[in-house]
Amino acid sequence: MSGEVRDESDDPVRNASVMLFQEDLVEGRRRTSSVRQAATDDQGHYHFGHLAAGMYYVSVSAQPWYAQHNARHGVEQGEPANPGESEQDQSLDVVYPVVFYPNSNDLAGAAPIALHAGDMSVADFQLRRVPALHVLVRISATDPNQRVSLQVLQTLAEGSEINIPVAVNQVTPGLVEVSGVPPGRLGLALMTQDGNAMMRRTESVQLSNDAELETAPNSSSVVVRGILKMDDNSPTPQPARVMLRNSAAGESFTAEVSATGEFSFKNNPVGIGSYELIIVEPQALFIRSLSSTGAKTAGRSFQIVAAQDVSITINASKGTGRITGTALKKNKPAPGVMIVLAPLDLRSNPALFRRDQSDSDGTFALNAVVPGRYALMAIEDGWDLEWANPDVLKKYLAGGQSVEIAPHQKSEFKVSVQ
Repeated sequence: MSGEVRDESDDPVRNASVMLFQEDLVEGRRRTSSVRQAATDDQGHYHFGHLAAGMYYVSVSAQPWYAQHNARHGVEQGEPANPGESEQDQSLDVVYPVVFYPNSNDLAGAAPIALHAGDMSVADFQLRRVPALHVLVRISATDPNQRVSLQVLQTLAEGSEINIPVAVNQVTPGLVEVSGVPPGRLGLALMTQDGNAMMRRTESVQLSNDAELETAPNSSSVVVRGILKMDDNSPTPQPARVMLRNSAAGESFTAEVSATGEFSFKNNPVGIGSYELIIVEPQALFIRSLSSTGAKTAGRSFQIVAAQDVSITINASKGTGRITGTALKKNKPAPGVMIVLAPLDLRSNPALFRRDQSDSDGTFALNAVVPGRYALMAIEDGWDLEWANPDVLKKYLAGGQSVEIAPHQKSEFKVSVQ
């Protein structure tokens, strides 16, 4: 795939950042994620080679080479800058919004580009400048001596975030002007020093005009902490780690679990949304149940609905199970069939899914199965299926086999292919 990037005068744009995204199945769900990045050359050209067949999207971000983003408020004055200077520089106070091919400012409006083996595709861009926005941000820190810095971010796809180059000038203590801001939905990230650790808390804002915002380092982010308890009251095995995952945002963080069972994600505060906890280590442990303060729990997931810190209690057990069996089609072993083990509560327990492919003799094996009740399914030609999407999988549940696994249990089943 290749193309060229030109500006409003039809001149080539050099050093534009071109990002290539691919739509694919990730952990059973269809997602679009960044796979390549390139910069345009002196002629505005870019090229991506040796791509696998699939569905792609392309975006471009760049800055006008002549742009000037002067502050509109006098430094340490809080008053408008010289009106003559503001008027004189207004024509240069411009930005290029991020553009997805062919001409959209977000992924939702982008056109997919289908590539097959041997294809050559061209995606050209023409950037249009728009007036840059100026945002006054009032930062109310609990500690007046706390060091706070500010960044502007833009999410292009799940797990794909870019830094927007802006000018940040302090007007008065606690008041900064951010210049050179493009319109759209952006993330305002406050970086605060907490001892030797740097904490980042991000607020989402929608901007279409100049604005004045008030924020605080602790205003809209949540620290998740908790304790892991063994159901037999035995000591917490060491080493131990837990993962906090937000599948919708494509984010995950890990934290060490102490010998007393305590863990904290204080260096990775999160926002309002749905999250899942997973025991990463040791693998012999599994979550039997969750309880929380400050969140709504369901299964092994919880939902943060307000900007207040959350305390989670993990009740853990030892002893996962194992399922083996044979996929049958017309009473004969079926090779190459997708085997899916799905929890009965699909939405609240995504970490419990297990998957395998039947071998040439139709056999399969599912390891580290957390004790509980499941539906066991064999699906023909299911490799492009969103097997972790409850809305997609529900039509196969009726044809599945109901199974229940106890700790340390090993069971064998024969499953009819759907």
